[in-house]
Amino acid sequence: MIRNLLAVVGLLVVVRKGYEAFCHYQEVQEENETLRSMMGDNNSKGPENVSA
Repeated sequence: MIRNLLAVVGLLVVVRKGYEAFCHYQEVQEENETLRSMMGDNNSKGPENVSA
C-alpha cells in the first residue's frame, strides 16, 4: 500500500516537472518567433539555410 502511494506521488512529481519543462519550451519558442519577426529574419529557419 505504501509502495503504491509513493509510486503515485513520484509519478505526479515527474508529470508536473515535465509539464513545467514543456511550458518553458513553449515560451522560448514564442520568444524566438517574436525576435525573428522583429529582426525580419524569417528566411533563415534553420541551419540548412546557412551558407558556408
